[in-house]
Amino acid sequence: TESHMIGKKLADTPLATAGVRVAELIRGERIQRMKKDSVLEVGDILLIRGDLNKILELDRKHEISISTEANDGGNEVKRVEMTLFELMIAPDSRLIGRTAKDIRFREEYDVSVFALQRRGRHHQRDITDLELRMGDILLVRGTTEALAQLRDRDEFILLEGAHDRVIERHKAPVALGVILAIVGLAAFGLFPISVLALAGAAILVLTKILTPRDAYRSIDWPVLILIAGMIALGNAMGKTGALDIAAEALMDTVGQLGAHATFWIFYFMTAILSLLILNKPAAVLCTPLGILLAEQLGVDGKPFIMAVAFAASTAMATPMGYQTNLLVYGPGGYNYRDFVYFGLPLNVLIGVIACLIIPWIWPF
Repeated sequence: TESHMIGKKLADTPLATAGVRVAELIRGERIQRMKKDSVLEVGDILLIRGDLNKILELDRKHEISISTEANDGGNEVKRVEMTLFELMIAPDSRLIGRTAKDIRFREEYDVSVFALQRRGRHHQRDITDLELRMGDILLVRGTTEALAQLRDRDEFILLEGAHDRVIERHKAPVALGVILAIVGLAAFGLFPISVLALAGAAILVLTKILTPRDAYRSIDWPVLILIAGMIALGNAMGKTGALDIAAEALMDTVGQLGAHATFWIFYFMTAILSLLILNKPAAVLCTPLGILLAEQLGVDGKPFIMAVAFAASTAMATPMGYQTNLLVYGPGGYNYRDFVYFGLPLNVLIGVIACLIIPWIWPF
């Protein structure tokens, strides 16, 4: 109440020339971005970012109280629980190519960005002007409520703070029972799997194991749109004869080698396609092609379908091939060459093993 900064704008205080950045203002229970024309009031808590020596100099020269906690402002200031956590930019994130300044993290996600890590290098200055890339790791600070909301966003992969989530173990038996019932009824062919899946989701919502909001957020809309588009594309290719042309071209090239050789070539073609256009669209595109190839060869289509499943699930030679690749891409400081160097031999090894085992389990 006796501070000489009360009633002054931030630009008129020693903070404006101290070489530090006032990142946020906590006023009561509200957290907001601090602007130069903001007027300071009694009980305001400022979150300052900068060199430690410059921050401590504020305490020595200007008698500004420095604290590492956000609840030391007296009884009239309620405690605001903040936490630091890391967010990785997902491979299909809509934020790729945009800057933190354009995204406006405080308004959009209720967090502040303090640092950025890209391929093992740390950036703390001018990070608001850096265009975000796939695999970038952001060090952000926000409330526990903001953390809970970010956990279900498709734009990010949460790396830190996940341990704060409450695990409701007493609801596990009901959820497990619903899953087993769906699998059992589908296995006996009593109901279509689509009907059982919708009924199971409805039961989980009605029993409050899953909230409607969580159920809605769990839907992977990009994948559904992709599958719908690819099904439409597959139908169009079938009606126009494009799929037959592709199958005939492949048959003319390798068909005379026999079913086994065609199967091997088809497997590695799917694997390469998974590395180039991601595994999900590759699987949707190659499945009808594999079935058509099997029909023209006069063999069972199951080996070709399983080839698509294995080839599309083992894309290790690129960081975007699978989400787990991306999880280590940023923190480990890897580049594309590392994935090709180590992942390509694994792709070849798994491909050879799969091509030997699949026809043995699912014969032609």
